[in-house]
Amino acid sequence: MLKHAFRILLVCGVVSLTRAGLGQSGAVTGQLAETATKPAGKAATLPSRPGELKLELLVQPTRDKKPAARKINELMVFGDRLYIGCGDAVTNTGPTDILFFDLKSGKVVKDGAVDDEAIMRYCNLGGMLAIPGTDATEDWSYGNCYTLEDGKWQKHRTIRHGLHVFDIVDYQGRWYVSTLGYFDFPYGPEDEIGKEPPGTGMILSSCDKGKTWRFEYASSVDINTFSLTPYLAVFQGKLYAFRQAQKSPRTKQYLAAHGKSGGPVEDAFSSMETVVCDGGLWRGLDLIKESGLIGVRPVPVGDKLGLLAVFKNKRALYEFDGRTAAPVDFKLDDYRDVLAKKDHVYLLIHRDDCWLVARTSDLSHWAHWPLPREIDPLSIEVDRGTLYVGTKDGNIYSGTLPKE
Repeated sequence: MLKHAFRILLVCGVVSLTRAGLGQSGAVTGQLAETATKPAGKAATLPSRPGELKLELLVQPTRDKKPAARKINELMVFGDRLYIGCGDAVTNTGPTDILFFDLKSGKVVKDGAVDDEAIMRYCNLGGMLAIPGTDATEDWSYGNCYTLEDGKWQKHRTIRHGLHVFDIVDYQGRWYVSTLGYFDFPYGPEDEIGKEPPGTGMILSSCDKGKTWRFEYASSVDINTFSLTPYLAVFQGKLYAFRQAQKSPRTKQYLAAHGKSGGPVEDAFSSMETVVCDGGLWRGLDLIKESGLIGVRPVPVGDKLGLLAVFKNKRALYEFDGRTAAPVDFKLDDYRDVLAKKDHVYLLIHRDDCWLVARTSDLSHWAHWPLPREIDPLSIEVDRGTLYVGTKDGNIYSGTLPKE
C-alpha cells in the first residue's frame, strides 16, 4: 500500500499486520554527533551554462548510507540549522537519522533518529519544528509524529491506525494531521481481499499536543481503491485538505473486469478534490473544473492560495481567492518541491528539458533560474539570499540567488 501511496505523491510532486502496541510519547534516542560528510579538499563548483545558477557542492550528508537512503527529500532552515530529510519510504530504509547542517560551524550533526522509513517533510508547527511520520518501522497500530521541544526531539506514537502521516498543521489551537489510515472492523475473508485493509485518507486533531487524537474526517474508499489526503493548508481562517485516490485491485469481480493494473484514479471524488472545514462541518469543493484531475498541492502566496494541479498528461497552476479558482498563465511539465517563505514562494519545476527554480510573490510575476543539468534535484530551501538544493544522489549544493 505504501508504494502506491508514494507513487501518487511523486506524480504530484510523490508489510503485514502484526500485534498491536500501546500509543506512547517519549524522547527520541540518540546523542548529538558530528559526522564527517563535507566534500574532501576544495569545494566543487558545477559547470554552468549561460543563464544557469552557479552552484557549489556544500556537503554530502548521506554519503555513507545505502544508495536508496541517500535522497535529500527535504531541506528546511530552522534557526542556524539546515535540517535534512533523507531516506526512501518505498524501498523502506528506516530507521532514519535526523540530520542538520550547522550553518555556523559548517558541520553535519546527527540529532537522533526517527522510527520511520524516511523523513519526507519538516513542518513549522506554530514555531515548533515537527516531522510527520512517513511510514513507521513498527506495527500498524499507531503512526508517529515528532516535535522538537526544548532542544530535544519528542516522539508521539499516538496516531491510531496511522499507516502514513503526511502533514501536520496548527489550526484554531489544535494540531491536525493528515494520514493514510484504516477502520478497525472486518473487511472480508482474507482469501477474498488479502491481508491489508483498504486505506482511507483521514484527518485527526489533538488538543493536547499529540497525547491524544480525535477523529475529524475520512475520505470515501471502496474495496478496490485506497484514498489519501497528503496536503493540508490553513487559508483565510479555514482548513483545507486535498484528496487523491489509487486503484488497489482485490476482488475477483474487479480483476475480471479491469485486470491487475493499479494507478491513480482520475476525478475520484466527482471533481470535489478538496474538502474544507471552518471549525464546524467538512464539505467538499469543486475548485478545478477540468476533468481528468489526479491531485492538487497547495501553494500559499500572500492573500491567495496557489493550486498545483496534476492531470494524467499535464501539470497546471491555478489561483484560489477563497471563492473560485482560475488558471494561471504558467508553464510547467512537472514539479518536485514547493517552498513558501514570508514574501515569496519558490517552486522547483521542470520545463523545456531542464529543472529550474521559479519565484513569485503574487502568482503573476515570476523570476526563473535554470539549474545545472548535471544534478537531479529533489528539494530546495532559501535563506538570506542563499539557495540550497538537495539531490537524489545525496548531495547538497548552495548558490547565491540574484537580487531583485
